[in-house]
Order: sequence, then C-alpha cells, then structure tokens
Amino acid sequence: MARIATEIRAGDSKSAEVLVDLLSAGIEGAVEPALDWVKAAHPRAGSPYTLVQALDHAFSDPRFAGKLDEENLFEVLIGALDSRSLKNVVVPILRRRTGRDFGFYDAFQIQDSAERVEAQEECYENWRRWWQDRVDSHATEK
Repeated sequence: MARIATEIRAGDSKSAEVLVDLLSAGIEGAVEPALDWVKAAHPRAGSPYTLVQALDHAFSDPRFAGKLDEENLFEVLIGALDSRSLKNVVVPILRRRTGRDFGFYDAFQIQDSAERVEAQEECYENWRRWWQDRVDSHATEK
C-alpha cells in the first residue's frame, strides 16, 4: 500500500484506477487511501467519479461489514460537494445512504438555468448543514 499511497499523492488517474480495482477486489487496505484521494480532489485526475462509486460499493460490500465507519464516507462525500465534477454523483449516494432528500432531483424540473443552479446549490448547502448538525450532535454525545 505504501507505493499506492505515493501514486495517490501524485493525483493521476492511474492511481484512481488502481484503487478502484483494489476496492472491487475487496482489499480493505484500499479504503483509506481511496478516501484520502477523493478528499484531495485532484483536478488533474480526470473523472474521479468512478472512485467515489467504488467507495460507495465498498461501504456496502459484505466483505467489509462491521469494518468500515460510514461517517468517514459521509465526510468525504460532503467534502466532494465542493468538486464540480463530483456533485452529481455524490448527491444520489448521500440520498440513498441516508434516506434524506433535499430536493436535488426537483431542481432539474426548473426551466430557468440560473434558478436551477441556485436550487441545486441550496441542495448542496442543505447537505453540508445536515453533516455539520450530525458532527455537532456526535460531539455533544461524547
């Protein structure tokens, strides 16, 4: 994994492909480097959405049952809302995993593009607020 971590820092699409393959093969040690890679949101990486999808599948994979903390995935997904190329893949994952809906799909029915973008941005802000409330409530519990 040390070699993979070095490649991940470079942020190239090849390292993302390697991580996708490792996650697909059920290699638990690939989860943390993949989360870190997405957190870094390397702009040169092309389309990191396949890695986000692979992480989503890994967190649902029975081979990892009880071994992964879904809060780590949520943190990365919320951070990925800042990435223009990941927003549209992140929201459906969050929606499916949490059962919450902040109107993302409703925004697509708005004809005016400026209004639609504004509605989508509001959705992203609602997800960020949901995460902050969750973090705050966990801090209060401790």
